[in-house]
Amino acid sequence: MPASITTTPAAGAKAAIAAFATSFASPPPRLVLFTATRDAATGVPWCPDCARSINGVRAAVGALKGSLLEVEVARPEWKDPGKPSPLRAEYGITGIPALVLLGEGGAAVERVLGSALEGAGGDAEAEALVKGWVGK
Repeated sequence: MPASITTTPAAGAKAAIAAFATSFASPPPRLVLFTATRDAATGVPWCPDCARSINGVRAAVGALKGSLLEVEVARPEWKDPGKPSPLRAEYGITGIPALVLLGEGGAAVERVLGSALEGAGGDAEAEALVKGWVGK
């Protein structure tokens, strides 16, 4: 498991990301995973791509001894074209799951892993993808 893992709803994401990025309790690399909220009854994310990759992302961040902040996005909030999520533009994400590597000092976004993570076939593939991506 990651050295530090925290989950926050999308509504509080901006403040949570700012605090996470500068916290000494969150060892680098500091990554933010935009993922789907989980069904209360099953515990499974509404997004099948998120369900396939979340444990692989967690395993990779753990192997890297980093920190992970999971921002959970509700389906209506993400899918409603009349109310586009401000998180999309602010963090350069076009779909979920999406992983953002925070830069030095935490304010800047270094790069985003999105479509490749969406296409991961499962946890093992997601884990390998994240480890290779962070190591670049």
